[in-house]
This record gives sequence, C-alpha cells and structure tokens, in this order.
Amino acid sequence: MLALLGAGLLLLAARVIPAVPSNKSLAPTTPDWKGAVLLTATLILYGLGTVGGGNTTMDAPLLLVCAAGTLVLFLRVQSQAPSPLVPLVHLRDPQTGTALLMNLLVSIPMMATLVIGPFFLSFGLGMNEAGIGLVMAVGPLVAAISGVPAGRLADRIGAQRTRMAGLIQTTLGLIALAYFPRWLGVAGYIVALMLLTPGFQLFLAANSTVIMLGASQAQRGLLSGLLGLSRNLGLMTGASLMSGVFSMALGPQDITDTATEGIAQAFTITFVIIAGICLLALILSWCIRPTQSKQYGA
Repeated sequence: MLALLGAGLLLLAARVIPAVPSNKSLAPTTPDWKGAVLLTATLILYGLGTVGGGNTTMDAPLLLVCAAGTLVLFLRVQSQAPSPLVPLVHLRDPQTGTALLMNLLVSIPMMATLVIGPFFLSFGLGMNEAGIGLVMAVGPLVAAISGVPAGRLADRIGAQRTRMAGLIQTTLGLIALAYFPRWLGVAGYIVALMLLTPGFQLFLAANSTVIMLGASQAQRGLLSGLLGLSRNLGLMTGASLMSGVFSMALGPQDITDTATEGIAQAFTITFVIIAGICLLALILSWCIRPTQSKQYGA
C-alpha cells in the first residue's frame, strides 16, 4: 500500500513540478565529506543522548557532551571549507538564523503533544486504545483542513503578521491544552487540539516564507534542508526532553501507581513549560522582524 502511494506521489511530482534547466556555467565543487561525516556523527550522538543512551552502555550526559564536541568540530570545518555543507553565513544572518531557531522551538511542542498526550489520555482520562487513536486523529485532521488557508493568509497579510498570529495562537492553544482537559475531560482535550493545530500551520507556512523569499534560486534547496534539519532536531528534543519533564513532574513512582489528579497535574506543569518555549519563539519573532525587502506580502 505504501509503495503504491509512493509511486502515485512520484508520478504526481513528475507531472506538476516544473523542470529547472541546469546551469552549466557553474564550476563543479568537491563534496564536503568531512562536514557530512561530522554532521552525521553529531546527529547520531545527539539522538542517542536525548533518548537516554538507547541500547548503548554510554550515559546520556556523555553522549550529549560528545555531540557538542563534534558540533564544534563541524562548525570549524564549515568555516574553512571551500564548499561547505552548511554555509555559516546563513546561520549568522539574524533573520534566517532566528527563523531556524524558532522552527526548532515550535517543533518541540508538536512532538510533545504526540508523545505525552496518549499517556495522559490513557492513565489520566481512562480512555482505551481506540478512543485515544480517535482523539489524536483530530490534530492531523485539523492540520489538513487549515493548511491551505494558512498559506493564503500569509499571502494576504504578510508572513511576519501571519507568523506572529500563529505563535500567539499556538501559545494560547498550549495553555488551553494544559488546563482544558482537567476541567472538561476529553472534550476539553479535543477543543484544545482544534485551537492549537491551526496555530502550528500558520507559523510553519509563514516562517518558511520568511526564509525562502529572501533566498536566491541556488540557495532555496539548502535553506529547505536547514528547515527540515531544525524541525527534526526540535522533534527529537520534544520527544525526549519534554517526556523527561513529564516524568519528573510525576515523581519517582510509576505512572500506573500515580493517582489521576497527580497525572493531570504533571500534564499541566509540562504543557505550561512547553507554552513558555513557544512564548520564547514569539518574543524572538517580535524582536527580529523581516526587513521590508524580505517580508512576504509587503
């Protein structure tokens, strides 16, 4: 089934995506193998560190220290490479660097809702597997419905305003997710997801536009990759770090031995902290705005 879907997407892409003529005037460049190896090592070490070491015998703090060390080496190699894998000029640019950081920060709550939510629905609200699946499906359904309007809104009012609106709505949605389920049960959880998910869509559409609009044709593939990298780093962090916060809020006892009110309180504490992370992204967006030449729709 997945193979058929993949083949269908391949045919659709071949039909819809326009062909881009190759630029033969550009001189061939040597691949940045050192940078690729160091970046791969950094991501592997960070991934293992964020999940507590995985199946390895190394401690998570040691893995994270090693990841930091390989990251420093990677940045040093990139600053000296004739054709760097990640040109540091993009990261030093206030608008691009901040947009990538915001993309990482907002990806943390995106994954946290998927990882922590089912535990709360099961042990906090007493739902079975089928009910949890139906409730969690509300998010993707709302995302599918709100995705196209989010892009059109960025066209109409500008990417910066849309990005701010998305961050405000996401922050309010996370606060609602922290409290509504405790007050209204499953209905409150669904209402919070319906408020939260369009905020994600508004931000993602506008933030990508802010980055891509000021980029040349040759840079867009690289910046698209950096967007994907920052998003995946945020997803990894949200799955591990926020799960750790939730576990700490529960206390030393197992979740199956924790009272319902204790689980609800831990859930609220975790998502209030997550809302604070999104609020940080909102502050960054307010402080570092796109210039008039880069602002979409301006």
